Amino acid sequence: MPARRTVYLRHPTVAGCDARLAEQAQVEPTDLGVDPSTLETAPPGYRLDRDAIDLGAGQEVFERARECLGRWAAHLGSGLRLHPERPEIVEGRDVLISIRVGPVHVVAACRTVAVVDELRRFGFAYATLPLHPERGRQAFFVEHGDDDVVRFVVSTVSRPRAWWARASAPLTRAVQRRAAKKYVSAVSECVAPTDGRGRDGVR
Repeated sequence: MPARRTVYLRHPTVAGCDARLAEQAQVEPTDLGVDPSTLETAPPGYRLDRDAIDLGAGQEVFERARECLGRWAAHLGSGLRLHPERPEIVEGRDVLISIRVGPVHVVAACRTVAVVDELRRFGFAYATLPLHPERGRQAFFVEHGDDDVVRFVVSTVSRPRAWWARASAPLTRAVQRRAAKKYVSAVSECVAPTDGRGRDGVR
């Protein structure tokens, strides 16, 4: 059975990350019965969160946002570590995401389950694998609306999986919400002109 340990005092080595991804490749994420490319609803027992930011207006802003999201700016700009560092965004690709929380490193494995590359919408969604403290889906999309406004939206459907995540639900929830806010801020900073103009607030 693939390992499910997600908390480490020392971050796993590159070889250790490779081994964990190889183990997770043997399993399938839980089928939640939701469309990962929209995540508009959550099944019973799961939470649905949505965080969004207006990045500006126009095709140029959309192209910058698309490029930022395509190189994982939401994650890397939030201080997260990825293995591999910038995985190709294709369905079926697994990635190991890690975050430092106090003295420990929390490691989480995800699999890309949806990719959308359209004229006015770009992004991807991933599903959590057994090596993850949460069970669910998370979607990251930039959208060029009919009002010409470009928005970055993070949608999350989740519930705790690991025993410690359930036992410390308020803290786990706070870390999760903070991460989502960091995602939208990181993409906003990536898209914004170097003089800092044209940025809107997180809502």
